[in-house]
Amino acid sequence: MNDDLTPDESAALEAIYAKPGISARRLARVLQRRPESVLPVVHSLLARNRIEQRKGATVRKDGQLRNLPGLHLIVDPNLCPTCGAGKRHFEGGAECDRIAQLRLIGASLNWARVPLMYGKAIQSGRLMWDQFLNTASYDELMAGIRQARFWRDLNVQVTKGAPATVGR
Repeated sequence: MNDDLTPDESAALEAIYAKPGISARRLARVLQRRPESVLPVVHSLLARNRIEQRKGATVRKDGQLRNLPGLHLIVDPNLCPTCGAGKRHFEGGAECDRIAQLRLIGASLNWARVPLMYGKAIQSGRLMWDQFLNTASYDELMAGIRQARFWRDLNVQVTKGAPATVGR
C-alpha cells in the first residue's frame, strides 16, 4: 500500500491511522515538524486520494463544541475490511481468517522470505506478501501458515541461542 510514498507521506499516513480526525496542525506536532513542512505532504496525500478532510465535532478544554476539519484515511473498497486481501472471498470465513493470520505472522517476520515447497516461496517485502495473499489458494495459505510459523519459531530459537528442534 505504501510502496509509492515518500518517507514523510508514510509517516503522515501512520499518524492519521493512529489518530483518525487529527488536524493538520496537530499532525505537525505528532510528527515533530513545522506546520509549513507538513502542509505540502497533506496536500499531496489529499490530491492522490489517500486521505480526506471531514468536518468533525471536537470538544475544547473549556467545554465548547467546535466543528473542525480532520484528516481521515480513505479505505479502498476493493479490500476486505477484515483481512485486507484484494480478492473475492467470504468475509469472516475460513479463508479470510487464514489470510489475516498469515498477514500477522508475516508482519512478525518483518516480511521475510518464507519457502513453501519446492520451487514456491513467499518472497520478501510487504508488496510480495500482499501479492501472495491476494492470489493464494486455501491450501497454499495453510502451507504458508505452517512454514511461516516454523520460520518464526526458528528465528526465535536462533536469537535466543537455544538448540533447534526439528519436529514437534
